[in-house]
Amino acid sequence: MANNIVPTYNGDSKDLAYFLRQSEKYIDLLKTDNNNLFNSLLLEQVKSKFSGPARDIIINRSFDNWPDLKIALVTRFGDPRSEEILAYDLNTSIQSHPQSFSEFHDEISQKLQVLKEHLAINSDSQEVRVFK
Repeated sequence: MANNIVPTYNGDSKDLAYFLRQSEKYIDLLKTDNNNLFNSLLLEQVKSKFSGPARDIIINRSFDNWPDLKIALVTRFGDPRSEEILAYDLNTSIQSHPQSFSEFHDEISQKLQVLKEHLAINSDSQEVRVFK
């Protein structure tokens, strides 16, 4: 039943933050301090949820721990821009002349979502994420 916590992941950047959050929840919930075999099986279960370009990551390299796999996913599928650039892009957005208010709102919402996902992926501390 806990296996259903982890969604499938095909390499889509907009799903990366959710996939990482759910995978970490799954691993943290079930990992044990004294059973490395079981912990390895948890990682294999997470890797079994990959498809498409995400599966290529695990086919081409061997990952035996979650932190290394997470870094590879963020490097390959995450937004390469820094937090500062994403925030600047959001703060300096201006509605263009032919753009409707609804279209501008959608653009701002999308930029805010990208920034929030970047924070979720790259901030290890929950307190830091909440503060930002």
